[in-house]
Amino acid sequence: MRESEKKGRKKILKRLGTALIVVVVLLPVFFLPYTPTNAVRLCILENGHPISAVFAFPIRTSHKEYSMYSGKRVLVYYNILVPFETSQGGMVASTLGVHRLKNGDRFYKAFPAADIAT
Repeated sequence: MRESEKKGRKKILKRLGTALIVVVVLLPVFFLPYTPTNAVRLCILENGHPISAVFAFPIRTSHKEYSMYSGKRVLVYYNILVPFETSQGGMVASTLGVHRLKNGDRFYKAFPAADIAT
């Protein structure tokens, strides 16, 4: 009986080790803002929506749509599939703006984009 307990513990430890490796590998891949889409996911995660961050699937908007959002000349805009409520003001965001990298910058930074009333 002791051998079966040891085998069971080994299986559990292997599964925990595999899960830890997956987390260590996937966390930087999805949430470090080396790319604009990862910056969008990180912004959603910072607003307290981890599931929305994983299933956001950011898509870059066309330049024609830039005039609908604030900061149209500074940011590149991305639409997401799963809208989320921001922690600042309770706005429901489905579009996020990402700052372009300047010289020396390593990471992108994303912000929820507000519609301009026309």
